[in-house]
Amino acid sequence: MRIRWFGHSCFLLEPDSGHPKILTDPFDDSIGYPIPDVTPDLITESHQHFDHNAHRFIKGNYKLIKDPGNFEEFGTRITGVVTYHDKSHGSERGKNIVFKIE
Repeated sequence: MRIRWFGHSCFLLEPDSGHPKILTDPFDDSIGYPIPDVTPDLITESHQHFDHNAHRFIKGNYKLIKDPGNFEEFGTRITGVVTYHDKSHGSERGKNIVFKIE
């Protein structure tokens, strides 16, 4: 497994087999990091803030997962669990999704 960090909360997970390539929480160009120049198979977004949901800047034909639930794509199981994005049960910044990828 190769894990590459692009800045902020954006990572590319690339298994030894090469696929599926999974990009997490892509950001827009206002963050101050270069937009990742990758073509993932899957993108996960933990919440819908501009610094975590900018999949429109990512090239390629990928599957987008931005909701809680159980998914299976390319032989990979992904479970999205709802959490809170703040210490006040979401009243300040809303909900968040934590993804388990196996």
